[in-house]
Amino acid sequence: DASAASVGSLVQYLRHYAGWLNVDPHRIFVFGRSFGGFVSLTPALKGHYLDLGSPDPIRHHSSRPDYSIPFSAITDWTCFGPTILLDFYLVTLFPVSAAPGATVQQKLDDSPAYWLANPSLYGRTTTPPMCLGYAVTAPLPCGQLADPHDGNFGSHMRGAIDDFALATGDASLGLSSQLIDTFDVYGLEGAMVQVMDWAQAQLAPKVETMYLLPPATPLGP
Repeated sequence: DASAASVGSLVQYLRHYAGWLNVDPHRIFVFGRSFGGFVSLTPALKGHYLDLGSPDPIRHHSSRPDYSIPFSAITDWTCFGPTILLDFYLVTLFPVSAAPGATVQQKLDDSPAYWLANPSLYGRTTTPPMCLGYAVTAPLPCGQLADPHDGNFGSHMRGAIDDFALATGDASLGLSSQLIDTFDVYGLEGAMVQVMDWAQAQLAPKVETMYLLPPATPLGP
């Protein structure tokens, strides 16, 4: 929460001093890898640090970024199986959801896919488009994952975005969001050109596009 609050404060700072910094306060992108990716999703989907009653005018601005770019981040704690790699590290960062006795709801409370699907719980009236960077060739499904950087966290989140877009009629979110295959669980080397292309595309005028989802089950005759 402290890390997410710091990112939210940075977004507020950029908006407050947008004129001085010569930036567009409505075109703020937040990028992060691994835990940083999780932190980039937190102010985008969950915590909101707007405080109109604060004596600090910086707090009078929205802390939600306009776009989120998470790479190799956990998106749903219920996707883990009985074994989790790096659990000693995760317990430090997520003492509740990574604990052996965590309930399903405690895991969901730390899951960006759950935040996305429940905007009213977090006072979220808009949802920023997301560019997800994951090694999407990972073979294990949700419920059996062991690596906190597993690519299926990305596929799962992409599906959650489409479900949310369909449920809320927010086709622009589904059209603008993208899942990029980094071919690397940490997303350290490649895909940054694709990310920059995606970011530039968000700033360009939108053209009419069909919002078509792949079928959830294989098509028969």
